[in-house]
Amino acid sequence: MGATANAYERKTWKESLFGGSLKSGRGWSLVALRVALGFMFLYGGYEKIMTELGGKMATKGFLAHVAGPLAGVFTSMSGNPAVEGLLVYGELLVGLSLVLGVVTRVGGVSGALLSALLYLSTLPAMPATYTGGYFNYLLSTNALVNEYIIFTLVFVAFVFLVPGRFFGVDGILQNSSFVQRRPILSRMAKVLG
Repeated sequence: MGATANAYERKTWKESLFGGSLKSGRGWSLVALRVALGFMFLYGGYEKIMTELGGKMATKGFLAHVAGPLAGVFTSMSGNPAVEGLLVYGELLVGLSLVLGVVTRVGGVSGALLSALLYLSTLPAMPATYTGGYFNYLLSTNALVNEYIIFTLVFVAFVFLVPGRFFGVDGILQNSSFVQRRPILSRMAKVLG
């Protein structure tokens, strides 16, 4: 008898966890980058939760003192409960997504947006004595590219490289027979992670 439409390839736990290539330098490099960046965001979220538990708002400490060209936009967000929740728990969830390798595409998109907003909020104010344009000022102070731009670019790369498929929950879920037997779950697992 031939294979039926419902026959699914069973993979070993090693194939599910490592995608069949345990010795992949690319895979291990992405795991190291994914977990390191994930811990940074996880710890940042943890610190902000501790700030909230201390009775303060994390956005008041940061956004209230923004001085760049978008200062008015960001200072108006200071202390807003919705912005507070998005920043604190968004950072925490992005960190968890990366550390565990679960829904890494969602974590990549969310992390890229969060990092881009953090970049915009940290742009320096141009002194009144500077005679050139703002772009030239950013170049002259080496403020055009900072860690938030690097984070944004890494998160965008994660959207396309989906690092959770190697040594992450995404790979385990996608290769599980439970998910493979259900076309909707299989498509969702591939799209989200």
